[in-house]
Amino acid sequence: MNRFAKTQSNWRLKGGVRPWLYLPFAFFAFLCLDFVLRLTYAERTVFSVWLPSSNIASISWSLLLSSLSLFLSGRLRRIYLGATIGFFALLAVVHGILQNLFRRFFLLSSLAFVADGAAFADRSYIELEPKILIGVLGVLLLMLCAIVLAPGKGEIPRRKQIIVGLSAIFFGMSGIIIVRTLWLTPNPGLSWDNYHNPAAVYDSFTDSTGALLASGLYQYTLRDATITFGFGKAISREDHEDLNAFAEERRNAHEPNEYTGLFEGKNLILIQLEAIDTWMLTRDYMPNLYRWKQKSLVFENHYSPAYITAGTLNTEFMVNTGLIPAMGSVSVSTHERNAFPASLANQFRAAGYTAESFHGSEGNVYNRSVLHPNLGYERYHSGTTMGMESYMLDRYLMAGYEDMTKGTPFCSFVITYSGHGPYSKENGIYLEHAQQAEKKAKRQEENYVCAVAHAMETDRFIGELMKKLEQDGHLDDTVLVFYADHFNYYMMNDALNMEIKGVDNLNLLQHTDFFIYAKGQAPQRIEKVTSTLDILPTLSNLFGLDDNEAVYLGDDAFSDGGGYVFFSDGSSYDGENYLTANSPNSSQKAARTGEIAERFRMNNLLLQSDFFAPSAAMKKQLLSVN
Repeated sequence: MNRFAKTQSNWRLKGGVRPWLYLPFAFFAFLCLDFVLRLTYAERTVFSVWLPSSNIASISWSLLLSSLSLFLSGRLRRIYLGATIGFFALLAVVHGILQNLFRRFFLLSSLAFVADGAAFADRSYIELEPKILIGVLGVLLLMLCAIVLAPGKGEIPRRKQIIVGLSAIFFGMSGIIIVRTLWLTPNPGLSWDNYHNPAAVYDSFTDSTGALLASGLYQYTLRDATITFGFGKAISREDHEDLNAFAEERRNAHEPNEYTGLFEGKNLILIQLEAIDTWMLTRDYMPNLYRWKQKSLVFENHYSPAYITAGTLNTEFMVNTGLIPAMGSVSVSTHERNAFPASLANQFRAAGYTAESFHGSEGNVYNRSVLHPNLGYERYHSGTTMGMESYMLDRYLMAGYEDMTKGTPFCSFVITYSGHGPYSKENGIYLEHAQQAEKKAKRQEENYVCAVAHAMETDRFIGELMKKLEQDGHLDDTVLVFYADHFNYYMMNDALNMEIKGVDNLNLLQHTDFFIYAKGQAPQRIEKVTSTLDILPTLSNLFGLDDNEAVYLGDDAFSDGGGYVFFSDGSSYDGENYLTANSPNSSQKAARTGEIAERFRMNNLLLQSDFFAPSAAMKKQLLSVN
């Protein structure tokens, strides 16, 4: 046996360097995966890719994850390494896809929407930054090297394995604890600069992009799992006191004004327009809706901020409750479990109205057959129960017309569908309006033309609905409220969307339509900035409803409050100033940022504590009476 072969044999039999060579490859595989993900999206937050908290956390977690393999042997070690890097690589890919689609990272709470989202998924939605794809492939190659080099059973003396393994785990855990203590524990005295502060962003967990950049992939995943599976959710006495004070302050903000009771006693049809963007609502594309808009109270500067990836549910929940839906730090089960006695439906039912909801999708989509009754609706009408020939074509929503206008007075909540993607020239919605869309479309991009065709189908429903209401005499005493659930991200081209809408950032792209038609009411253009959160308090005021016990995060559009929209990353816009974490410090920024941070925190506490539960008995009594 030559000297080289003998030396190699000694490495295997007596230890040496060779059995340990796999560890650096495994360590750098974990480290590089995290770094590539943060590097790719660092420009979307105020946090640098070189932030100490995320880098030290990443190093510590990479050391911990790789060193755990020392306590396994042979095949189990290889399986562990492959499975672990495979899981996190897949997670990184999912993060990348959601960033491109929704500008936020994946949250385990989003798994509640997987089945619903899959029903409408399309390959065109899957886009991945080249950096992520190349990075993931490189990381998998590194781990493959580690798996090939991983020693077999008995190649490392058991005693050395335990000593090295425990030492590595000690240093890894120490690093994680230090990061958590020094950089990711919020300072109670910090009053407003939350979106510059890694600890505040990580703790609130409302801005998923900022949270991951602040803490790294592995620490972020731990935080997400801890929240999702219900650990560490107790509400402290201090939180309860803060929540009670906040609720009292918001209730005192319900002041009457000259618009209070303007529509008292009238019927309401509330129509949530799926993906109908401002540039779609024109005389050429949607002549029916355009006609009625010209006769309405129009909120010119309205925004539909997205706080969760389920864009339609996001707006649906806010309009019905005046609250932000459950984000990363609160379970989505609160939507279906908590009491909402001051929801839109419950307020109308307390005033003697019937209240029912209508949408083409089946009741199991976003679990609306449970969610809507929990929000106070007497019945959720799906496409099947209405007898729609196709849930995709909004014209068939007219099958539910008799139920929509049932009751004296009535409140009907209608969600359209036809604006939904994916867009293609093979889509049945497009084919219904292809000739007109191609003739009238002002641009030739395929998705643009398809979006126009989809909007035309929604407009057909609006035309038929308004005609029928006129014929039946309901239009004389019915108020119709129209608003979009979100901007048209099914275009799959943010640059084109921004060009069309004349904005230069993704938050301001969320400018959408909101207007109210009531026969005999003079048309009016309201310049004040409003958001989805303002719709419920505005309607409650206009209809003169009893909302003394309601806690809104938004404000009545005709009150002195509000006047600005805030987005998931903590930035805000008031019609003149767009304030972000990078804006120069000022007293206005300090006050605004502090107020936004407090509203996010209070919203989470409201949902987490089921704040309105003591009123649940009153709610049940109300439902039995009506």
